[in-house]
Amino acid sequence: MTPDVSIVVEWENSLRGGAQRADAVLSRLAEEANASPRRIEVLVCHDEDTPPPVPAPVTGRAPSWRTVRVPDARYYEQKNHGAGEAAGGILVFLDSDAIPEPGWLDALLAPFADPAIDVVAGQTHIQADSVYSKAFALWWFFPLRASTESLQPTRDFFANNVAFRRPTFLAHPFVPTRDTSRGACLGLAASLHLAGIPIWRASAARVSHPPPRGWRHFMLRALAQGRDRLPRE
Repeated sequence: MTPDVSIVVEWENSLRGGAQRADAVLSRLAEEANASPRRIEVLVCHDEDTPPPVPAPVTGRAPSWRTVRVPDARYYEQKNHGAGEAAGGILVFLDSDAIPEPGWLDALLAPFADPAIDVVAGQTHIQADSVYSKAFALWWFFPLRASTESLQPTRDFFANNVAFRRPTFLAHPFVPTRDTSRGACLGLAASLHLAGIPIWRASAARVSHPPPRGWRHFMLRALAQGRDRLPRE
């Protein structure tokens, strides 16, 4: 049976976030997918010989899970490949270090009831469970968790928490740019804007992202983010 929704999870970030966090992501994703009335497939894309340990199916209307090996593929290549293998009319991209909150999936998908909406971004916030992480959130590009719940137009999104109508994404995939880290996300937002395709932010579709692992990781990510934005300033 053709799925309504395909959820693509890249596995590169699991190497940074660690196995325990990646397991938590898949566990929470399974709970969200199992609770949804929609037909869902989950594709976990990886470049290693050993596939990730996806959750076992549950009884009832369970989502289908499969691992997709994409040799030598990096972050965006894994997302693009997963989109090409997907069958759902709506594509959801979730990262292997971004833990969904309860109600995340329904909040991200609900706006698609409007046929004029093609792209919905969720809200990614830093996991502020310590003084260290709260301090980073003051100037990090992932903010602290916001309590507001609304649907508003936005000019950008994070690739770790976003959904597209499948034809829209296939016409506007991520285009990795040489000498950038995650610049393809910024590039795709600009491409959608030029094509006249609005991006909507559903602030109730929340996922938590871990803070940088120490000051060295913070500096590397900050430098990469600045470099990625420079060509577009």
